[in-house]
Amino acid sequence: MRRWYLVTAVCAGLGLGWWALSGAEPAVADAVATAAPVTPGAAAVVPAQTAPAVAAAEQPVVARSGEDEAAASQRLRRQQDQAYWHQRLDGYRQPGGNLQQFFAELLAQCGGEPDLCQALLEQRLAEYPNQAFADRLRRILARQPAYQQTMQSLVMSTEVPAQTRYQRIDALREQHFGAQDAELLYGQERAWADYQFGFQTLLAEAPYLSPAQRLQQLQALRQRSWQDYPQALAQREGDQARYRRERDLLLAGVDDPDQRQALVAGLREQHFGAERARRMAARDHQLAQQQAQQQHYQQAREALTREMTALRGQMSDSVWQQQYQQRLQQLREEAFAEPDGATP
Repeated sequence: MRRWYLVTAVCAGLGLGWWALSGAEPAVADAVATAAPVTPGAAAVVPAQTAPAVAAAEQPVVARSGEDEAAASQRLRRQQDQAYWHQRLDGYRQPGGNLQQFFAELLAQCGGEPDLCQALLEQRLAEYPNQAFADRLRRILARQPAYQQTMQSLVMSTEVPAQTRYQRIDALREQHFGAQDAELLYGQERAWADYQFGFQTLLAEAPYLSPAQRLQQLQALRQRSWQDYPQALAQREGDQARYRRERDLLLAGVDDPDQRQALVAGLREQHFGAERARRMAARDHQLAQQQAQQQHYQQAREALTREMTALRGQMSDSVWQQQYQQRLQQLREEAFAEPDGATP
């Protein structure tokens, strides 16, 4: 029985941002391997000073009494930095559910050192209007070391279903942080995980449902799983991934080529409009032709190689090589010739 150490990267397989644990054991990426493919992970974190520095550069520096220009510029940068982080913290507080991203930024800047992280957190929370929320952040940060230690020592068999493994991690989070703080930290990730696992179940049931029922149940799954985070997770999925998920669901268990083509055509028109759907169909046709052409060439080349191999002992090597290369070149020209009327 294979056994793996489980750490925070387990949820990276679900496609959500995640702050790494320093010194952690190798992660069990396959804890969610049964979940459907998702779009790439969360967007890169904006460096803490980037937005404030730009804003400061755009505003005139007005020195106060007894303050030189350098001091005034530094003061303005501090103000911009504080305003920037106030805005970021407001975003993490409402609607919440992704506070882990804030701690990812914090840990990236302090190198995972507890004292440095605490000092940086205090800097971020300086003069933050909602001190009740600020106290929650301080409390959560204080609980991080124990959580890290538990996650680093957690071991589960890969024979345990992926959803069960994720649920165990989720339960440990509530144990360490409490239900409300765990939701504030990981609520969006939890909702996305529920959506991923739910989609796998729906995909298995799809062959027994009509196309309309499949899409109806997928929409119901989104509403049920995303709950308090519909806008964030709709953006997380994105238009392209939404289309691909619906396409895979519609095609599950459908073997007839004409039926598959009709289902894809209708879905493309619904998502992208008639003109773009037409261009996508034309591209599919072109790729299919190219694939068939390449396959035909490979088969013909293998047949030629077998034929020439049988003749190799009947002529000198130089003559054999010359004939083989001539016939191979002729085969290439015939296989990849432009059709009549085609433009280069």
